[in-house]
Amino acid sequence: MNGRDEIPDSLEQQLERLLEDAEFTVASLRRELDGARSRREREAMLREQHAEIDRLREHLAEAQVHWGAVREFFEAALRELNSDQQNDESSGEG
Repeated sequence: MNGRDEIPDSLEQQLERLLEDAEFTVASLRRELDGARSRREREAMLREQHAEIDRLREHLAEAQVHWGAVREFFEAALRELNSDQQNDESSGEG
């Protein structure tokens, strides 16, 4: 022999099957681990969202409406709309 023992075909086939089973098991375990990680991340995100929802009253209490800024926004929007409307009318006459 050439320094290593010959493996009988039946033993080689058994070893191949064992390797295939082991590879299948590893792939299954990886999928299960990935699923568990995804579930854990999703649950953590939901907990954070629920915590923020629970603080909604606090957020609303802290929010201040600056009515002057709201009025300025609407005035600027109306000016722009009126300007666009006037431009449309003048371009239609020409």
